[in-house]
Amino acid sequence: GMVTQGSIVLGVSPFVHLAQVMLLGLGAVAALLMPGMKPHRPEIFVVMALSIAGMMVFTDAMDFLSFYVGLELMSFPLYIMAAWTRDNAKSSEAALKYFVLGGLVSGLFLFGVSLIYAATGALTVDMESAAVIGVALQRGIPFTALRVVLDTATEALPPDMDAVNAV
Repeated sequence: GMVTQGSIVLGVSPFVHLAQVMLLGLGAVAALLMPGMKPHRPEIFVVMALSIAGMMVFTDAMDFLSFYVGLELMSFPLYIMAAWTRDNAKSSEAALKYFVLGGLVSGLFLFGVSLIYAATGALTVDMESAAVIGVALQRGIPFTALRVVLDTATEALPPDMDAVNAV
């Protein structure tokens, strides 16, 4: 079944509950392994709990809005945990790279959701939306939209100086 709270739609099924219990179990195992790691600060448990909460929302999501909220609630604490050892240059570099790639993926996800919303008029994940998306993919609608975006972006770029100098 589905539970609706405002505009957030969450799925309720035995599989979702199993996935959430597994996430909580893995989080407990990770928390038990934490005290041996250096540097150890107690705030890491709060950050880890926020990330696990995001993973639980992520598994519950039945619409793209709650899916995105879960994705971001999961990702931001993971960025923090990647940069946890501030003195280590590799940790800071990894966190920065993860943050940049996460922002790129988040933007691409929202772009895809906007195309799905344009094709279906809904943000819910159901069979009707999947059928409309399948028809849109067969007709090449997202590829046309992507071409328009890429053409617009390339027009804003400065001209290639080698091509200008060759004339």
